[in-house]
Amino acid sequence: MPGAFAKAKILISLEPGRLTVSVVRGGAIVRTSSEHLSPVDWAGHWEQGLRTLHEPLERAMARVRAEPGDRAVILFESPQSTAEMMEVPARGSEAVHAARLAISDRVQVAADSPCIAVRALGEVSDSAGVRRSQLIVVASEESVVQRLTEWAERVSLRVIGIVPASGALLSKLADDAARHLSRGEDARLFAIDRHRTVVVSVREGRMQVLRTFEVGVQHIVESLVKGSQSSEAGRAAGITPDRAYELLMQHGLPHSANESANYGELDMRSVLPLLQPVLQRLYVELRQSFRLSGRHVSTSGVVLKMAGAGCEIPGLSAIIADALNVEVETIEGSSADALASAWLSSKAATSLRLTSLMTLHEQTVTRVRKCSLIGAGLGVALLGGQIAWTGMQMSAIDTALVAGEADLDRCELFAVMSSEAATTKLDIVKARGIIDQYRGNQPDWQACLTEVALAGEARVGLIELRGMIEDRTPVIVVSGVADAGNEGADLNEFIRVLTASALVRNVEVVSRRLMEVDGHESHQFRLRIVLESVDFTRLHAEVLQ
Repeated sequence: MPGAFAKAKILISLEPGRLTVSVVRGGAIVRTSSEHLSPVDWAGHWEQGLRTLHEPLERAMARVRAEPGDRAVILFESPQSTAEMMEVPARGSEAVHAARLAISDRVQVAADSPCIAVRALGEVSDSAGVRRSQLIVVASEESVVQRLTEWAERVSLRVIGIVPASGALLSKLADDAARHLSRGEDARLFAIDRHRTVVVSVREGRMQVLRTFEVGVQHIVESLVKGSQSSEAGRAAGITPDRAYELLMQHGLPHSANESANYGELDMRSVLPLLQPVLQRLYVELRQSFRLSGRHVSTSGVVLKMAGAGCEIPGLSAIIADALNVEVETIEGSSADALASAWLSSKAATSLRLTSLMTLHEQTVTRVRKCSLIGAGLGVALLGGQIAWTGMQMSAIDTALVAGEADLDRCELFAVMSSEAATTKLDIVKARGIIDQYRGNQPDWQACLTEVALAGEARVGLIELRGMIEDRTPVIVVSGVADAGNEGADLNEFIRVLTASALVRNVEVVSRRLMEVDGHESHQFRLRIVLESVDFTRLHAEVLQ
């Protein structure tokens, strides 16, 4: 099934030195246009709120014939963003929350901020047998995400996703590693992107990100540009980065063996001294990552698999293989365009999407205004929570099916829930029907979700309403926004009503953050509501009817 990003028509890549706009059709990039940006001015562009990049974006869009209202995904790099893989000694929602807490300190945003996104990869066991969750975590400062959104909206694009480019690369490499894991194979993988290289190992049924370092195609291009400006080259102005990239694709990577070869207007004797430090850094990092150096280390028969934009440079894989005395194979479909297309079409891509608080607030306010009737408001909020709970129950039954522990009733229930979930859109009656089909020994989720939604009506705007089981304890997680006026009276009243409910054992305020949009102050909040186990038949009579 294609991911939500498969609906995107425009892919914008914004990295130091280059702005690229691509048209995506049928999961493939069909047209691309680039604008060269001076790396020297990179920080200045961000300080100006990307307003200086308005005209370059318009020019690139005109060349690819983008239209107002097109859906767009933005891949970007910024000093205020980060992406990494974590191993957390926890499972499920606890692991996700721990990862959010860990990265929130580094990017200085709240742990529940929409400027943090997490993709769960799976679970592994360490040497002591402790189960650990592997996750990819991306994050960025709120101001960066908001500037990117406003920048694209100025040219009438509809932004459906903002993702750090390093996170997209890490996610794609994790997918490649997962294929080796599924076949029980060990593998050494590395991807050379525009600005960085990521090294991944698959060994003994476990994936590990060994290293990420700042060496990429752009560093090679910059070496060619600087070489063309040297006194030996006799050209003070030198060549442009676009021309350097063109020569790189046409003639391949310069090296000492072809020093006398024709390399366009470049003098190889001027280029090689500047290029060698870049390549040496790459060799050293790969050797240390894969432990290929040492007196007693044999590299005979060692195979490295290479992906990323570096695969497009003729001769680069052969030069790496010769320097490290290993075999280097290029992963099929590893060109920059192919990787971007494959990533956009994957379901995992959406899990790394970042959203600014202001955008989230505007969406919530719009949603609340539309839900002027209590039934409509309840329908939107309740549906999201019930569908989320259905998915969790289906996952639990699916696990039982795989383990051969499900009886006939559960098999029939799984079939019914699958059918209902596939056809349910905004029909609250169907959503209630799904919940009615699975109760077991749990509280009546329909009644509890209804109670929470009614408590929030006319007081707060609910963004998330999700039921779950934590250590055999039924819990509802609620997040949303509330007017901060009158010392936060609306949110305090919402919490008071919930606490007084016979269905609720305890209400915990996970986070409360003050934000200002257009001079209006609001609280962004997240609550953890512990439920009481009750007789659902009585509740149906008293609450629902």
